Amino acid sequence: MSLAVVLAGAVALASLSYDPSATAAAPKTAVLLAVGLAALALSLPTTIRSRRLALTTGGAGWLLLCAWGLLTLAWADHPQVGDLAIWLGGGAVLLRVSRLDAEDVRVAAGWAGVAVGSGSSVALAIQAALGARGLALHGLHGNPNWLGLVLATTLPLQLDRLASEGARRTLRWWALTGSVALTAAALLLSGSRVGWLALAVVALVCGRGPIRWWVTSLVGAALTYALVAGDLAQSLGGRWWLWRTSVNAALTGLPWGHGMGGFPHAFLDAQGARLASWSPEQAALRFENATTAHQEWLQLLCEGGLLAPALLLAVLVLSFLQLRRRWRAGAATVLAVAVCTLGDAPLRQPAVIAILCLVLAATPRLQPRRGDLVLAGATLVAVAVLLPTAVSSWLGARRLTAARELPLADRLARLGAAAKAEPQSGELALALGLAHLEVGEPQAALADLERSRGLLANLGTDVAIGNAHMQLGATAAAIVAYRRALRRHPALFRAHANLAEALRIAGDLDQAVHHLAVARELMPNHPKLLQTAERLRRDQIDAATQ
Repeated sequence: MSLAVVLAGAVALASLSYDPSATAAAPKTAVLLAVGLAALALSLPTTIRSRRLALTTGGAGWLLLCAWGLLTLAWADHPQVGDLAIWLGGGAVLLRVSRLDAEDVRVAAGWAGVAVGSGSSVALAIQAALGARGLALHGLHGNPNWLGLVLATTLPLQLDRLASEGARRTLRWWALTGSVALTAAALLLSGSRVGWLALAVVALVCGRGPIRWWVTSLVGAALTYALVAGDLAQSLGGRWWLWRTSVNAALTGLPWGHGMGGFPHAFLDAQGARLASWSPEQAALRFENATTAHQEWLQLLCEGGLLAPALLLAVLVLSFLQLRRRWRAGAATVLAVAVCTLGDAPLRQPAVIAILCLVLAATPRLQPRRGDLVLAGATLVAVAVLLPTAVSSWLGARRLTAARELPLADRLARLGAAAKAEPQSGELALALGLAHLEVGEPQAALADLERSRGLLANLGTDVAIGNAHMQLGATAAAIVAYRRALRRHPALFRAHANLAEALRIAGDLDQAVHHLAVARELMPNHPKLLQTAERLRRDQIDAATQ
């Protein structure tokens, strides 16, 4: 078995790793980092002896993007390395695959595409056969839209492998034909309109013969049907809101950006400013708790400033132009990823990054330089540092899922142990803080909730912090926390309702009346509001009689 096929299998294993007790990206990121670390470490002796790397132009651009992302952590208010771990895992694999000759690089990328595309499609078929519907049809990638991004990326490589078989009707030819057909059907069933659009653009730009027009016609018909059905128009309206708000968030961080991991916090701040002048009902309907911009260029601009999108643009454009004459399928894969960046988050999907990095290894090689050994060593160290973090994050997600099913006392103990093992998990810290509140331990809850607030962009955290302060009798601090939540979501019912009670206790009856009225607009029949209104009425009578 050739090294190219082994590397393709390892990349496919990483891309198809799945754990139902964690987010879809968690196991994939950890395994991709492990594959990259092993591949790079095994090739390091050869690199040390030659003091040279076989670095390609696309690979150099990708590693520059990774290096810039790493540098932005220095000034990030809310640094997170999850996406950076995915990028560097792919970069490590890229450095190893770049040492292969051009044909072996294509073999590695092609078979990885076949394995990932067909594996994802088979998983989707099994899920459908078992009765899964809607978001549960994700083919091991978390949700159908992300599945569509992966399949749009792999399909050109699968077609390339099929074409390499020629006209021979061998068993492998039939297997590859079935793989292509299954992937195309899965892409259609995924409902990923961004994936469909990527396929249409690839067919127009890179396709040949009648297939070009058949594909674009079918995709055009599917998109037209979605538009007529009304779902596409609604989806575009939601995306437009996300994109405009993401622009506002990015502008506040220019020229250097908010740093890797800063997008969710910056987005909530920008959205809160936009919704501040809206009515409560309108704000409640429009609010989005976005973790990505669903548009890579805006998210890169927000987190990495002006340089990050410029680096990505250089990588994608130059790689496409260089591969178009050398390897049409590789160029088509780069183009598919580029189209997907316009309407979703392919750079946050480990499978997409793994396939893209294999293709970037096929771009022209740079002249070897003396600094190559330093680059290889730096990448190896970065991957080695991030691997334990990725594994810990994966295990932390598993522990959190398991703890949610336990009784309160057992849950508290399990969450405490998990939070100690994974101190960088905002989700674990939040869950632990809420558990402490349930058992009446507000002081312990505050420590966990404050830690979670810096790690996780979650509106409920500030409300929970306010509740903890209320239990401690620190009304002024509770008011600050509730107002902080309302700055990000002016129509958050719990914040308005709890703030009304806190203001009543503090003696600010006029403001308490205002926030109670807003809470009533949002949820008129909530029983908690009747109690607050009665207490507030008595306080108003007492104030009037004094």
